Amino acid sequence: MVETRMAVLDANWEKFEANHNVLQATHWKALSDKKYFKDNLYAVAEETCFIQKAMFLDLLDKFQRTPTEKSEERAVKSTEGAMRKTLPRIQLPQISGGYEDWPAFRDLFQSMVTSDPSLHEVERLHYFTTLKAT
Repeated sequence: MVETRMAVLDANWEKFEANHNVLQATHWKALSDKKYFKDNLYAVAEETCFIQKAMFLDLLDKFQRTPTEKSEERAVKSTEGAMRKTLPRIQLPQISGGYEDWPAFRDLFQSMVTSDPSLHEVERLHYFTTLKAT
């Protein structure tokens, strides 16, 4: 299904690009003041197409991984977790409880704890529950 959608995306992009080239080559004077050319909507469409194609390729990669590769990834993560007896000690920031301090604290906590792929959910919960307010 992903391959089909990617093929349709490629075919539609080729048509769009051909039509754009015709408009630019044969009707430039009549259309140069139109929103399509003034706002460079071709570039917007191109970027959108690239983003969508990247998403399809990521999905394709995810679906094409063999079950062996997936189980090996889980085994490595499991082994890493089993080998660690204590949580790594990190100096978490303290929060004053003021609303204005929340965005900076949240961003720092996410970068140190939430986004750390080596931590398990229970470890993240531990870090969160041990926070202290000033």
